[in-house]
Amino acid sequence: MDLETALRLLSLPAYLGDHPRRGGAMRVGYGRFGGYVRLDGDGAKDEPVFASLPRNLTVFNVTADEASALLDRKLARPPRPRRGGAGVAAKPRRR
Repeated sequence: MDLETALRLLSLPAYLGDHPRRGGAMRVGYGRFGGYVRLDGDGAKDEPVFASLPRNLTVFNVTADEASALLDRKLARPPRPRRGGAGVAAKPRRR
């Protein structure tokens, strides 16, 4: 890895702009599992939404339009059930 690439990675997460329909800030970053885009919640209760970048996009060449499309696709899916947590009874162990 050269110095220029290292400095670009250290500048992440980078602001891409506001989401055209939802209004929250879109950011691109690089995490444990690779590149991602994040849509920040626009209120105190809204949680950020993360979408992984496909292999043909990198954190350096993703555009705001592509990030918006990835986030819209992620938000269109039904929410995944949460495992564990408050209010969920644990299954009894078999003996």
